[in-house]
Amino acid sequence: MATAIFIMDSDHRREVQKAYPTASGKTFLLGQWQGQEIADPINEPLPKFEDAWVQCDQGVQEWLKRLRDADIVRFVENV
Repeated sequence: MATAIFIMDSDHRREVQKAYPTASGKTFLLGQWQGQEIADPINEPLPKFEDAWVQCDQGVQEWLKRLRDADIVRFVENV
C-alpha cells in the first residue's frame, strides 16, 4: 500500500482519487512546492517531454528535501 502518491496535474489527481477513493489524503502534486502543475506531454514534441522531465526532477528534489527536513525520509550513505 502506498504512503504517498505523486501526480503531475489535477486531472491525474481526480483520476487516481476516482479509481482509489482511499488515496485522497495521500495524493500530492509533484510540483506543489513550485506552485505548478506539470502538463502531460503525451503526443507532444520532444521539447515538451524535456520540459516535463525538468519540472518532475525539480518537484522530486523539493519533495525529498522537505521530507528529509521533516525527518520522514532518511537516506543511508553507501558504505
